[in-house]
Amino acid sequence: MIEKADIIKLGLGVALLMGVAAGIDYWKELEYKKKNERAYRVYKLEQDIENSPDKEKLQELANLAEDSLYALAILSEFGDISYLDKLIGKLEDDSLKSLFIEKKAFLLYKNGKFKEALDVLSNIKDKDFNYPSAITLKAVIYEKMGDIEKAEGFYNTIMTKYPGTYFGKFATARLIILESLQKKG
Repeated sequence: MIEKADIIKLGLGVALLMGVAAGIDYWKELEYKKKNERAYRVYKLEQDIENSPDKEKLQELANLAEDSLYALAILSEFGDISYLDKLIGKLEDDSLKSLFIEKKAFLLYKNGKFKEALDVLSNIKDKDFNYPSAITLKAVIYEKMGDIEKAEGFYNTIMTKYPGTYFGKFATARLIILESLQKKG
């Protein structure tokens, strides 16, 4: 026979479960609102920075970037490699990783750090979607360093592996230019 005390215990148990469920829903909603607010602040900062980048706004965005891949990607647009390193470390998608690794190499190249750029590019493998772009950058770097033989080797590889593509055509053009320079020189 069911006693009054058992019914009260059952009622309290159900009430407790409902309270926990409501608390979890409330907490999820609160987290969702926080993320939306942060996303909006990041969006507004990105717009402000695009129009007129200043250190204060960049710092505010950096503070928001702790756990935001999007904010780190925006900050990396301003050439700070440390943000790229943070972003690469947080990415789980290998395709995105290789894209930002190449971007890091390009920034190093732009800053005249050719050997560092080549080291970074060695992390991009032929299975990666941006491999043709990465080896084209390698060829350009070797050419800039004056190692024409290595540059030509990469250009020949690109021309052979990727004929008819932008990279294949670019490599062909660079080889023609290098050949004409050698004839003049």
